[in-house]
Amino acid sequence: MKPEKLINSKFKASLLGLLILLIIISFGTGAFFYKYLGKFNKNYDGKAVEKDVSLPTNVLFLGMDIGDPKQKDNDSIKRTDTIMLVHLVPKEKKAYIVSIPRDMMIKIKNSSQKINAAFSIGGDSAIKQAVEGIMDVPVDYLVKLNYEGFRSFVDAIGGVEMTIDRNMYYDDAAQNLHINFKKGQTVLLDGKKAEEFFRWRKNNDGTGLVNGDLDRIDNQHKFIEKVVEKCTSVAIIPKLGKILDVLPQYIETDIPPKTLLALGKEGMSLKKENVKMYTLKGVPRTIDNISYLIYDKEANSDIIALISGQKVTESNGDVPKSSLKIKILNATKVQGLASKYMKDLEAKGYKDIEIGNTKEVSKSEVQLKDQSLKNTISSDININKFSTLGKNDENFDIIIILGKDYKN
Repeated sequence: MKPEKLINSKFKASLLGLLILLIIISFGTGAFFYKYLGKFNKNYDGKAVEKDVSLPTNVLFLGMDIGDPKQKDNDSIKRTDTIMLVHLVPKEKKAYIVSIPRDMMIKIKNSSQKINAAFSIGGDSAIKQAVEGIMDVPVDYLVKLNYEGFRSFVDAIGGVEMTIDRNMYYDDAAQNLHINFKKGQTVLLDGKKAEEFFRWRKNNDGTGLVNGDLDRIDNQHKFIEKVVEKCTSVAIIPKLGKILDVLPQYIETDIPPKTLLALGKEGMSLKKENVKMYTLKGVPRTIDNISYLIYDKEANSDIIALISGQKVTESNGDVPKSSLKIKILNATKVQGLASKYMKDLEAKGYKDIEIGNTKEVSKSEVQLKDQSLKNTISSDININKFSTLGKNDENFDIIIILGKDYKN
């Protein structure tokens, strides 16, 4: 397998890990699930301590590459290029998922390293300590994931429907890779197509994701949202047997069997709107000709507050601006209005924004999923009319409609 192919495959693994968790916490009860415990814990060494999972629990998911296909058991050449910390708060029925970019700089034995090298240097303990050092919270359990199961998992849940937000064209005959998605298409991604979606970074003409892996994490989060929606639906129940037969083939975890079952019982009422996703922020810097992302403590203070259990009052907003999913609709005849408004919001820290057009209206309006968000966004916009989102628009946190009265 070529190095580029190995690198691009890492992103599939974290999805598998998240979905394992969602299956466990959504349906992990009774004898049906209990018979699968041995399969999930085939590599459990008994060292991890059982804990009261009614309390907040931190699970670190590591997407492992295979290093060298000829040395699959050689951990010293494996990288954890997908790193996600999942913070479960069972009493609140919430889960916070934080992606840690693989280029984040850490110190190991007084040497600067990218965090994705920690496992190859010091195994489980090294990557665990690296994450604990950055996030300033304990890691309770580890889940290591083999990316090869990604296709099988997506096929097992019946595929995932995605709306493509940009043109994706890439052909590489050497890898037998042929990606062809058109902007505006709604595509049911089976395992193969889902892999193509996650491997894509640029087109053959060089156009593509401006910020490389950081933008690809954003794509990853969009896909996860769709999977969360599917895996927390009753429609997934008939597929559980097949899913649980597939997943254990690609998992290693130190979660004790009883704790695994307890996580399922505690998390039964988790809803998709209570799963929030974030990406740690950093400052790009080149040191000794190596590109790093330098952790920015101040920029991540809101995320760390949530993960460490600090209460964030509703008056200050429950989530960071960067995590809010926003749609801007141009309800005028002025071309490019939504695009310009999007750029203004991006400059103020908002990140997950879609734009579009709608029928003309006279009055501009902001529709909110949760009215507490008004305190977060009101100082960043010049629109005074607020209302509540309709049920058909609940995939967004905020919809901004720019009417004829809107003034730049």
